[in-house]
Amino acid sequence: MKRKKIILATMLTVACVLVGALATLAMSSPNHDLSWDALSGGGAERSSASYRLGDTVGQSSAIGSSQSTNYRLGAGFWYGVPVEASVEISVILQGSSRLDAGWEIPLTVKFLNPETSSPVYEFYPKTSKDGSVAVCTVNGVAPGTYDITVDSGNSLTGDSGTTLQNINYDVVISASGMNVNMGTLLEGDANNDGTIDGIDFGILQAKFMTSDPAADFDRNGIVDISDLGLLAVNFMKTSPVEVP
Repeated sequence: MKRKKIILATMLTVACVLVGALATLAMSSPNHDLSWDALSGGGAERSSASYRLGDTVGQSSAIGSSQSTNYRLGAGFWYGVPVEASVEISVILQGSSRLDAGWEIPLTVKFLNPETSSPVYEFYPKTSKDGSVAVCTVNGVAPGTYDITVDSGNSLTGDSGTTLQNINYDVVISASGMNVNMGTLLEGDANNDGTIDGIDFGILQAKFMTSDPAADFDRNGIVDISDLGLLAVNFMKTSPVEVP
């Protein structure tokens, strides 16, 4: 009797192994491969201004990269799916005569590959005043390390801008909602050639006491002595200006 039970148990074990093997084989063919799967019923995506969470059954932590000097962790069943961040850019604008409307300026913001200096992302936002700085938000940036450049103007709308370009090296974008300080944009580059020099002074002189935006560096509606002062204090400075 005992021998029969042993034989029966062995047969049941072999049957289970065969069924499992057949099930595994049934998950692949020349046209598909389902050999790696995860239980995902009940999963959902949740987001706010500060976070984005995509989860499945059994997953309770946010997806993404966590790192320090000693480790780097990629968490989540969906870690391979790109997680995009919203980044707030802040700049200081020169000009004590600048009106509130003068804080709303177009910018060109570029996220560059630090190794090749080639653009990975390029944005053309418009700023708004936030206390003593001008701010804007760009969306859809993958976490990583970038060199970021900012200058005034928008080539898409024909606004050439009047500031030098600032650059902030090796900026780590790790989470949505983070702020990147891009320093003070230096005014006076009337012809937008990357150098504030005598040519720009000549343009200002020709536009003096007019409302021409090419030389209205503080955007108060008139080219006057305030604009001349900005050009003088930044004279012979060139792009790019490194953000400390």
